[in-house]
Amino acid sequence: MSTYYDFAVRFTGPGEELSAAKTFLLGIRSEHGLEHDSTEPVIHDDGCLWWSGYAKGGLFPIDRSIANFTRGKAMRVWCYQGSTDGCCEGELWLFEKGSFRQMGQWDADIGLRSAMAACELANFPDEASAIQLVRRVALANSDGWDEDDWAHLLAGGVCSVLLSEALRAHPSLLSSKGLTEALLKSADAFAEVRKYIRKYRAMKKKDRGEIESLFADIESLQIASKIAKVQPAGRECVRI
Repeated sequence: MSTYYDFAVRFTGPGEELSAAKTFLLGIRSEHGLEHDSTEPVIHDDGCLWWSGYAKGGLFPIDRSIANFTRGKAMRVWCYQGSTDGCCEGELWLFEKGSFRQMGQWDADIGLRSAMAACELANFPDEASAIQLVRRVALANSDGWDEDDWAHLLAGGVCSVLLSEALRAHPSLLSSKGLTEALLKSADAFAEVRKYIRKYRAMKKKDRGEIESLFADIESLQIASKIAKVQPAGRECVRI
């Protein structure tokens, strides 16, 4: 069982509520001694309030405080907790209107953005969310792994599975130019993840099958791309 959890929290809502949330989080940091273990909450250019860090045992002791803070407000709070300390796991929670519920749980630390992307793709063929999963696979590959440490490999594997499931649920995504370009650009990263997931048998057989399905889709895109680049030779004009 993990001891330390990385966390990331994203508040959305009216500006005045986000300002109040920032003050609230500063109080939480002080109350739980997280000044040195977390960033200062900041309202980013995307209009959302972000806070991140790590904590012993995760944010479970302050979940109720966050839920209570949302009571009577128009805000939504997405809270991700992930760990590679002793095991690989990640989970996403949504806080709103005084309550909270789990939105997803994965056998890898995939991060807040990818967790939110997975939830979006469970319902809609969202191109930006699919591209986020591609980027997470590429990042996992760049971070690397070995036979004793699979944390990044599992993150890449889980995101590959999530993307494969999304493509099966929403076939129209493969017609997306942005996603197609992202998949072709990161094809080598997907190949590396596939190779070592198979070598280490690092995931369940069903999940490995999803990765094979995704890789087949990528290979089809590569073949189509090569064919499109081959221009037919011009025919000589023949006078009769």
